Amino acid sequence: MGWPDVSVIGGPFERHRHYLQLSECYLLEEETNLLEKISSSINSKIAMKVSYFIHGENQTYDNVIPYKILNLNGNYFLACEVETEYKFTIFRVAKIRSILKSSKKFDHNQNMLDFANSIQTPFAKYSDNWKENMIKVKVEIDKSKTMYFEIKNHLLSQKIIKRKENGNIIVTFEVTQEKEVEDLIKKWLPFIKVLEPITLDKKIKLDIEKYLNYS
Repeated sequence: MGWPDVSVIGGPFERHRHYLQLSECYLLEEETNLLEKISSSINSKIAMKVSYFIHGENQTYDNVIPYKILNLNGNYFLACEVETEYKFTIFRVAKIRSILKSSKKFDHNQNMLDFANSIQTPFAKYSDNWKENMIKVKVEIDKSKTMYFEIKNHLLSQKIIKRKENGNIIVTFEVTQEKEVEDLIKKWLPFIKVLEPITLDKKIKLDIEKYLNYS
């Protein structure tokens, strides 16, 4: 049985929960073909064999169970269950070299499905008790930049919890690991200050120090 003929732009992808914003970007032909195969795998509940380019070489993963295709920062990612120590991972679709059908049927693990539906960044980290291990990040935004956080959620979990008398706002995020917000915070320096957790504040300051001392 071959892969079904699935149209990406304005087609069936838009009707499935496991696709996010697929109709908003132009796709290369190779990437379109991969997305079609992933779509078929999800709908037929047949696992995949994936060849993925990582660390300078192609790595093969057997019995990959796809959960969702994500559009994060203009790039497409496959959130999937894998038979490795990580159990669940996020593959960048552009780095997938090939997809073949496996003979294994699957049912989605509900905990992993919940995780896939909550992913905010490519750095989301899965664990069996990920819900209990979410990290709350609290930052203060300078009044000159508050409008950019009032009109847009930079992460799905973003919440404005306080407006200070000086015009600054306090914003929180919930993430699986601090790495998920590091790039966002660095992007808004020096108009953002990390209030919690202290470990993240120290990490950002250390990176700034390394940058200033770089020659």
